[in-house]
Amino acid sequence: MALEHKREKEAYVDIELALAAKVKAWIREEEFAVVAVCQFLPVPGRTLWLTKNQLRIKGLEFRNYGNKIMKKVFEGTPLSTLDVMLVGSNCMLFSKDISALKTIVDETRRLNWIIPLAISVGNRLVSMEEAEKLAKLQSLEDVRAETVQLFDRIPHQLVQSLDHQSHSLVGGLEQYARSSSA
Repeated sequence: MALEHKREKEAYVDIELALAAKVKAWIREEEFAVVAVCQFLPVPGRTLWLTKNQLRIKGLEFRNYGNKIMKKVFEGTPLSTLDVMLVGSNCMLFSKDISALKTIVDETRRLNWIIPLAISVGNRLVSMEEAEKLAKLQSLEDVRAETVQLFDRIPHQLVQSLDHQSHSLVGGLEQYARSSSA
């Protein structure tokens, strides 16, 4: 019964599917390089309207389509990993330029009703801690170089972690073999 209710709740009506397709097409057409998923707290309408316009002037697009729509938009893309953050009230900040990382960090620090949760640069997720480090860099070239270095570090850390685990496993199996043969 509960599973059936959950399926009904997750089902999309035609208007939601159409909106999701329209949003996905808009994101592709605009070729956004940066997407920030933010928690969106209640704010008066006038303040929201003014802030949206100020963000647009600074090269950021503020959107709040709802979590169900955004889950459908991200479905089947590298951004589908953001689904776990789409709980409660969320908004998205989009930008075409990587240098907007600094703008996102600065503006969300200034606004107490938009709290960034994660930022996607291209098809890669960047934690807020890493985004703040990137925002401190002076030029766009520094940001690009640091981003590439950051992404290169991830596979190296993964290899190190897996190497450590495999050595631990081999050591454990050898110890088990010795104890069972004795």
